[in-house]
Amino acid sequence: MENEIIELSEGFSVSKNIYECFRQMVVASLPEISPGNAYTLKNILGRDIWSELDNGERRLIGRCVAHMTTRKILPLIIIESKHEYPIRYQLK
Repeated sequence: MENEIIELSEGFSVSKNIYECFRQMVVASLPEISPGNAYTLKNILGRDIWSELDNGERRLIGRCVAHMTTRKILPLIIIESKHEYPIRYQLK
């Protein structure tokens, strides 16, 4: 199905193509991060990529990466922190 939709959370959804594009962006950035350290998505992707995204795209990729992490699609875990956002991730 070409226009497949992935249900994220709280009524948000995204096309499978965009979801996969975001997944590939994160996977390509993973070799640059160190195990044992906590990173925001901005740190994982790098300032160059992050600055190309507008606020809506940043929120969408954030929801997608959180979804991928909780579904074990990415080799990341969510780290508890003092504040809910930004979410901090760590390599498994």
